[in-house]
Amino acid sequence: MAAENVAQSTFPLQDRVAIVTGSSRGIGKAIALHLASLGAKLVINYSSNSTQADDVVSQINSTSGYPRAIAVKANISDPDQVKSLFDAAESAFQSPVNILVNSAGVLDGKYPSILNTTLEDFDRTFDVNARGAFVCCKEGAKRIKHGGGGRIICLSTSLAAAFRPGYGAYIASKAAVEAMVKILAKELKGTGITVNCVAPGPIATELFYEGKTEAMIKRVIDDCPHGRLGLPEDIAPVVGFLAGDTSEWVNGQIIPIVTGSSRGIGKAIALHLASLGAKLVINYTSNSTQADDVVSQINSTSDSPRAIAVKANVSDPNQVKSLFDAAESAFQSPVNILVNCAGVLDGKYPSILNTTLEDFDRTFDVNVRGAFICCKEGANRIKRGGGGRIICLTSSMAVALRPGFGAYAASKAAVEAMVKILAKELKGTGITVNCAAPGPIATDMFYEGKTEEMIKKAIDECPHGRLGLPEDVAPVVGFLAGDASEWVNGQIIRVNGGYI
Repeated sequence: MAAENVAQSTFPLQDRVAIVTGSSRGIGKAIALHLASLGAKLVINYSSNSTQADDVVSQINSTSGYPRAIAVKANISDPDQVKSLFDAAESAFQSPVNILVNSAGVLDGKYPSILNTTLEDFDRTFDVNARGAFVCCKEGAKRIKHGGGGRIICLSTSLAAAFRPGYGAYIASKAAVEAMVKILAKELKGTGITVNCVAPGPIATELFYEGKTEAMIKRVIDDCPHGRLGLPEDIAPVVGFLAGDTSEWVNGQIIPIVTGSSRGIGKAIALHLASLGAKLVINYTSNSTQADDVVSQINSTSDSPRAIAVKANVSDPNQVKSLFDAAESAFQSPVNILVNCAGVLDGKYPSILNTTLEDFDRTFDVNVRGAFICCKEGANRIKRGGGGRIICLTSSMAVALRPGFGAYAASKAAVEAMVKILAKELKGTGITVNCAAPGPIATDMFYEGKTEEMIKKAIDECPHGRLGLPEDVAPVVGFLAGDASEWVNGQIIRVNGGYI
């Protein structure tokens, strides 16, 4: 059993069959190689250059005593060829497909305005980017193994939210893919298949460089907080995470301080980070017994203390400063990771009209002011030079905008805006700033004030047919806290099982 657990940890995708479209070069190639390194068997799809595809296959197969990759030519906008692509995968590996990554895409390197985009170029862009994704997703929804572990991952683009002139057809095609992914995630409720997008920013590939001047490239680099272009290898680990079991609750989206970590989601995050080797500061506001229990649970697995409990009100700057002081004193090291998990919700679920000013102030005092103070102290104190992480927990309610959650949703929207700005302001520090935004999670805070009918409605709206658990959120934060997430910065990760 121990050997089996080690194998699962080392090769989390052991013997799962993955199709990666457009994987003979660029981002698709990097994804294919990364999935292979996690134990997957690969179908390398290409549209024209068989030599490049064969090279990727050879690279994968050279590391194994038996073939673990094949190359298959297919035009992804042709349903018959996509069907043959899945047939080839099943025939070669005698197994249903587990993972589909739609990586194929085209971009008009002339960067024309919409006014100057020819109908032929528009049609070609949508034929590959939107129609191709639709055809592959449809076939994948039919053929991917049900019951858990099935994954559909589409590559879109950060430009879908940037709306830059000169990218009209490209952005529109990727926006279509993102909308389709969100709907498909809901439609596949009960199958155990998750559907997500990864939306890269500027990545150093042939597709990026095509048609760009040196000035255009320099401007893009200057706009990036990391001060460089992304690499295909920056994207591959994100796809690898989404392809694995620990990403189940992502559907339709090292010394850490974890605030609010004596119970609920914060506790699960703290325990998960400890399991990854981190030393922990368990922050609490009132219940020292719960915090001490978490500390004992972590320290029981080690010969030397790896966790301490520190009481602090996150909306008080002096107490937050003391929180960081305690971390540095206990572990003789700067803090590497800050997770802002503390939060409050009015369990009466009043309309905005019926929300008292006192309740509004309390919500913003903890959720927004507390996050601001912690982020500000973290930005000053977290170790620079790489590996620094600030992660704030927000809520999918910030986009669901449900009546009865006015102050809460507004407070979390404020945090999300702040996180996106701070990520840019920390350019050059090596510190990334992101949000994890859970949906309905089975915690005391979720259940407070809810009727059985309200709980049932929340469950019915989730494609997984259940409430999330704190343990569904923790691995996402664990990923954001690690080195593999370096190119994820200023992002909101919706950890809601497809609820939104």
